[in-house]
Amino acid sequence: MHQTVEQLAHTVSARGLEWLRQKIMDLPETCGPDHPDLLALATAARVGPVLSGLRGRPSPLEVIVRRRVTPDMIRQAARHCVEGGRDPAALQMFLAGIFLTPQDPLWQLAGRTLAQDKGVPLSKRLALDVDHRLHGVAERALTRPVDQLTSEQVIAYGRLLVQVFDFGRTRPRLADKRSITRMYTILTQMEEWALANRCTCSVALTTFCLQLVDPDHDATDAVVELMQFQRGDGSFPHRLGFSTDPQDLATGIMPTLVAILAIQGAIYRRWRGRVNGPVQARPFHAAARTLAECALQRLPDSAPTLEQAVILGRATGRDQIAALGVSHWVLSPAQSVRLAALCFRDPISARHVRSRIRLNDVPGLNDVGQAELNWLLGRPVVISDPLPPALLALWGRAATANDDATFMHCTRLASHFHMRPLPRAIHAMSNRLASSAIADSDDTPLGRVMTHIHHLTLMAQIFEPADRMEAAA
Repeated sequence: MHQTVEQLAHTVSARGLEWLRQKIMDLPETCGPDHPDLLALATAARVGPVLSGLRGRPSPLEVIVRRRVTPDMIRQAARHCVEGGRDPAALQMFLAGIFLTPQDPLWQLAGRTLAQDKGVPLSKRLALDVDHRLHGVAERALTRPVDQLTSEQVIAYGRLLVQVFDFGRTRPRLADKRSITRMYTILTQMEEWALANRCTCSVALTTFCLQLVDPDHDATDAVVELMQFQRGDGSFPHRLGFSTDPQDLATGIMPTLVAILAIQGAIYRRWRGRVNGPVQARPFHAAARTLAECALQRLPDSAPTLEQAVILGRATGRDQIAALGVSHWVLSPAQSVRLAALCFRDPISARHVRSRIRLNDVPGLNDVGQAELNWLLGRPVVISDPLPPALLALWGRAATANDDATFMHCTRLASHFHMRPLPRAIHAMSNRLASSAIADSDDTPLGRVMTHIHHLTLMAQIFEPADRMEAAA
């Protein structure tokens, strides 16, 4: 852009951000799930860090948003999504966590749930697709010819393309080298339609997308067209036209945000911030470890029981049995069986038990109990393959019926087999159980917390297996 236009663009952008600041700071410190402006606030929280990335330093919008959007609000939205909620405000607030709370295990569990839900729009699932499995689907959708255009179609196309390019943080690896040319052609067609139809969001979004596809694209004409219709209060109208009427936050949030995004994209032209993606690798492990650390803080005056020490040791990876100050215990058969079930397929906790406790054979065990005891004793154990169809069917029925006890019993039995791809209902049930465990209050009885930790470590073993299983001995 010409220097004069760029200076004006900075001024227009600053006025728009000031309008957003005033409207957001007028909101209560904590907006509940039913607040009418929650969707607008969540949208600002989603875009604020993007503006920071373009600038290479914190954007005023992100600074403002962090005063009104708390981690608890994102966690509440995440749990709502895990439990099946799909309302726009909750989804948008959850997506704001991509930049604000990507390390939160509850947020990560919600990300897994939404990424597997085909009822969620592709652009939102793509934001959570850490394995890039949906990029091929998105590429085909973005290169498909378009006939008659509507504002909804243009906005949906732009949102999908923005997510494929991750707001400019990275360049996607496309399967067809001609896809970029096709996208540029479609966007040019959409921009012409948007300008002719005077749709602010469509003009701004296609302008920003054209700069993502072609970093050398000259967006001066479109940016000037946007800037001349900024209202006196700093907001932008839904349709390009002159008006002096003030707008409330819910009405003006989308055109104002997208217009500022397009203007700042033209000013800065490339991503200047960090290129960190969402972390969703091992939320079950992280949740178990977090709960175990909290449980340890609740045991300063009294040592844990042997069973609690094993549960906490498995979650933290530390030898909690050593803290008991007792070695060479002799266990009853029932205690041995219980400890064997707690340690199965975890070589570290089994080694901690064997180093300090005297273990004996227990006659009359079934195949499951004997295999678990053999693991604890350091004997060879055969992990069968595949999962029996009857067990998989029972596991799936328990997940569909929200039967916690049967589901966890099936999970324990499934740990004796190699895992293949599982039905989405089983994954969804495991995410719901984990989110409930994480969200339990701090005054939850310690026994219930220990049950949560054990269930989380058991599900982590199934749904987040190690790359390589170590030998028990």
